[in-house]
Amino acid sequence: MNKILGLFALLTVASCTSRAAEPVAKQFLRFIYGADDIQISNVCYATDDIWMLPGAKNTNALAAIDNLKITSKTSGITSGLLGHDLYFIETRDGKVDPGFNLDSIYFMHRQLVLRFIYSALSQNQQMLRDMVTDAGKVKIDGPKGAPPSGDMDVYEPIIAQLPVLRSSKSRDDAKSKTITYRVPLGEDALTLTLVKDGSTWKIDSSKSIQVSLEFFYRTN
Repeated sequence: MNKILGLFALLTVASCTSRAAEPVAKQFLRFIYGADDIQISNVCYATDDIWMLPGAKNTNALAAIDNLKITSKTSGITSGLLGHDLYFIETRDGKVDPGFNLDSIYFMHRQLVLRFIYSALSQNQQMLRDMVTDAGKVKIDGPKGAPPSGDMDVYEPIIAQLPVLRSSKSRDDAKSKTITYRVPLGEDALTLTLVKDGSTWKIDSSKSIQVSLEFFYRTN
């Protein structure tokens, strides 16, 4: 038994040593696709939002990364295609700056929030169910049936212009593993909290969410 444990420990050390010898960009990619043996503080600059980047462990992607040819780069942009995913990784002075990668997460959050508003206005129950953790907790205030013009194409550009403001603090988010946004719908802001389930972001509706559509129906 002691020999088996010793061998396991030796293999673990060898694996960690091998990972540490890889370019930081390659290690960062592994981190994003769910590898659990990456010391991310040694790979990229510190940020409270780093928890947002990794998804569920993707064994196919991790296997593809093994064969990915990424050369060491002290500073600059490394980009390429992994399966159907396009990646951009910036290194500065030997470490990854996760700014580009986090920006894509923030953009995804904005799109999720705006799609939620769109589905509430169009009263598309299937879309709502796909985006929230509990569709039964979403309450929509407004006329039933079609939107006021009867044509959702009119409202898409309006919804796209709505500001989506992060209202939670990054340090608190790192602890709760959630992130909260506000959207100015009418006189009151709509507050939505996002949670991550594996690789999928959803709107947390474990508590009731009241969506007022008055903004879209007013005449002035």
